[in-house]
Amino acid sequence: MNARFFNSFRCIVAIILMGYLSPGITAPLLTDKFISFADIHFNPFSDCKSSFKACPLANKLRAANYQEWEAIFNQYGTKKLPATKHDTNYALFNSALAEWQRMNQQEHPKFGLILGDFLVHQFRTRYILYSHDTSRAGYQNFVKKTLQFMTYKIHQTFPEIDVYAAVGNNDSYRGDYASVPNGKFFQETAQTWSTLIHDQANQNSLLRTFPQGGYYAVSLSHNQKQRILILNTVLFSARAKGPHIDLAAKQELAWLHQQLVTAKEQKQDIILAFHIPVGVDIYATLQNMLTKVVMYWKPVYSDAFQAELKKFRSVVREVLPAHIHMDAFQLVMVNQLGGIPVSFTPSISPIFGNNPAFKVFSYRSETMNLTQFETYFYSLKNPKNSGWQKEYSLNLPSRKVTSRKGNSERDRYNF
Repeated sequence: MNARFFNSFRCIVAIILMGYLSPGITAPLLTDKFISFADIHFNPFSDCKSSFKACPLANKLRAANYQEWEAIFNQYGTKKLPATKHDTNYALFNSALAEWQRMNQQEHPKFGLILGDFLVHQFRTRYILYSHDTSRAGYQNFVKKTLQFMTYKIHQTFPEIDVYAAVGNNDSYRGDYASVPNGKFFQETAQTWSTLIHDQANQNSLLRTFPQGGYYAVSLSHNQKQRILILNTVLFSARAKGPHIDLAAKQELAWLHQQLVTAKEQKQDIILAFHIPVGVDIYATLQNMLTKVVMYWKPVYSDAFQAELKKFRSVVREVLPAHIHMDAFQLVMVNQLGGIPVSFTPSISPIFGNNPAFKVFSYRSETMNLTQFETYFYSLKNPKNSGWQKEYSLNLPSRKVTSRKGNSERDRYNF
């Protein structure tokens, strides 16, 4: 390439980059962001020791209003982060809150997601051990205050944006995977989590359907054509237990179907967010020495959900689960033309030897198609760690944009 041609070529490139060409040049596509975290598994008893006497910290928390808990933790709790193979203590929760606040101020997310499992594993066992209270009423009241405290702190962290919470299998008054449709937990938690939502219509939507079974739908405040369906997939779990669970699961699937029908009719864009993913439970399958493939959901609900994805592939932009405590990305192929992205949010809890982590997603403002996500983590194993750090960012494959009119295919991934 001679110098004269190179200089001319360089000038043309400069003009294009500076946006000085005619209006025929397509403007850059705008993007927005949201933040997602999951599997906090907060343990309010992490500083308690087993003894013949009740733990003083547990007694103080039981007697206090949830708004007084912060002062109690600051006075009696450790400032040291937990080691791996333990759930989240107050120090880690507080550290995560500070980082989320920084990300909120830096990245200006449009909304936040909490994809389930607020509570520590084996919550009731720990409660009885450290409080010496075996009453169901005392336990339920303590669970309620724990969720109120966590919600209160998260609301302080994100004072101006809506945060949408999903139910995890540990979030219950009855124990792991146990639910009571239309029961006290769903009714009281609806009131608690509604405080995370500023938009009145979305708050009313949560209060209307969440008490039935822990699911609800919201429209983004800045674009009413963009909606998030927060599902309670604990009801679909192969391990689900409780009165009338199958009836509640079928009612949720019917609700989901109607939401997707409306979305297609009104040309809306949909994100599906929930805790337990659909598919093979690798951990449980390995525990069975690969002699039996264990599924997360009951097959009837898994098949029904997959059918909904295929039927409404033109409106479902992405699926966002959690539960596995790991960072992962998949593509659910719905036909030969393409699939729907599935991006897992890793856990804050380091219970399985993992580092605490969360994600910041970028998406196209017009379509809600994911364009990138960044994973942030805290290295608990590195004594010289410098706090929360970006682990990596992933630019997602471009989508082939086709006509948005009529019944034609909408944006799909183009691999």
